[in-house]
Order: sequence, then C-alpha cells, then structure tokens
Amino acid sequence: MSSLTDIEQVTKIVESLFTILAIIVGAIWTYMLFVQRRQRFPRARIEHKVSCRSLLEGRWLLSVDVLIENSGDVLLSIISWELHIKQMLPPKSELSRVLLRERYISNMGIQIIEWETIASRADQWQKGKFEIEPGELHQIHSDFVITSDVRSVLIESSFHNARKRGRNLWWNHMSTHDFSIENHAPIIREMKYANSST
Repeated sequence: MSSLTDIEQVTKIVESLFTILAIIVGAIWTYMLFVQRRQRFPRARIEHKVSCRSLLEGRWLLSVDVLIENSGDVLLSIISWELHIKQMLPPKSELSRVLLRERYISNMGIQIIEWETIASRADQWQKGKFEIEPGELHQIHSDFVITSDVRSVLIESSFHNARKRGRNLWWNHMSTHDFSIENHAPIIREMKYANSST
C-alpha cells in the first residue's frame, strides 16, 4: 500500500513539474512572439489606386483610393489621417529653385524634399471609432479637380497609429502619378501603388 502511495505522490510531483515547465515555455514563447517579433503592435499595408480623367476647360479629375489593410495580428485603431497631392512637374517650389542653379546639378545629385501641395484632405476620429480587424481592408475615396498644366504629382497618405499615440508615430505611403492626354480627348488612366508599413 505504501509503495502505491509513493508512486501516486511521485506522479503528482512529475505532473506539477511538467505543468510548471509548460508555463515557463509558454511565457518564453509569448515573449518571443509578441515582444521580440513585435506582434503585439499593429501592422498595416497601404495601397494607392489612382485614376485621372481629362475634363473640359483645362482640368483633370484626379481620383485617389487609399486602401489600408490590417496585416498584423492585433486590432488596428486609427485616430486621424491625411492625404496630400503635391505638384512635381512642371517644376515649382524647391525643384524650380534647383533648376535655376544648373552649375550644382552637374556636380552632384540633389535630393528634392519640398513639393508644393495643390490639394489635400484630413479626417479625425475618436479613439475606437475607426478600427480594422486583422486581415480586413478599408478604403477611403477622394476626388480632386486639378488644373491641366500639372503633369506629375506626388501622392502622400499618412495614418496616425493610436496604439503609439504618445510617441506620435504615423504610417506613411508615397507614390507618384503622371498625367497624360492624347488629342485633348477625355481619357481614363488607372494605376496602383502599394507599400507595407509597420
């Protein structure tokens, strides 16, 4: 009888040890998964779908669909976003000033960081009002009327990450789009520009 009791006690001790070991392994796995690999933070994939139509009286109708996909494993919460359309060609702002200094262009590559904004949009939401579940996609559509002398634009979208609000971090995506026209007839051109952000 005593031997049976001893076996039962040993079995219980072994079971307890395995339980403790499982808890430790689970804790280590959780740390590796959510801390080291940052899966506790949201991730996003941003894509621009752009189409343009030639209007009468020298105008472009520029349509921009910004798609943001929750590519992570946690809820994605957005509190604000911005969309800016900036003119690249014909040259304006910084690029125009650079072109006036031709002697510098032949000597070195010059990075242009300042473009003139010709259209923009911004929206804000209370925390918890704009949320995207993992694997889901949200689309924001915008239309702008642009003068037909514009030939190339930079499209920049930015989303404010609510999870990291105290650190004021944003997801940003930029793409360029070229306008073209044939015989001044109304046309439609569609392009896609995608990027992944963390």
